[in-house]
Amino acid sequence: MAEYGHKGSDPLSTPAELPVDAAKELGIWDFFVRQCEHGYQFCDSEYNNEIRSRDGIERLLQSPEFRNRPGFAAFAQEVETLDQVFRRCLMPNVLLKPGEPWWRGRVLLFAGKEYAADIKQRFGLDVELRA
Repeated sequence: MAEYGHKGSDPLSTPAELPVDAAKELGIWDFFVRQCEHGYQFCDSEYNNEIRSRDGIERLLQSPEFRNRPGFAAFAQEVETLDQVFRRCLMPNVLLKPGEPWWRGRVLLFAGKEYAADIKQRFGLDVELRA
């Protein structure tokens, strides 16, 4: 993975509310997106907890300080690539939480039994099962 705005293990010097390590945030988002791409195997509650990893990335993308750092363009491009993969995992035209960022309040097209059962029970939507 490329370095994003820092050298080696030096942390980004960002305000306290921003993640310290952009590469770490990107790695977490990448792992989550890959889980979704292959059929998320956990419950809806875990999904909603893990989706928050994208919130930290958005704070970085919107940070004027981070935007001016070397490596920002590569970081932003990698995020966009992962976002495109994630969008393909979502049910089209299903938005459970209007007004939330695009990655929240959405439903996966396919997942494991636990997530699918949660979504069926809570919202009456059928999620394709993938083991």
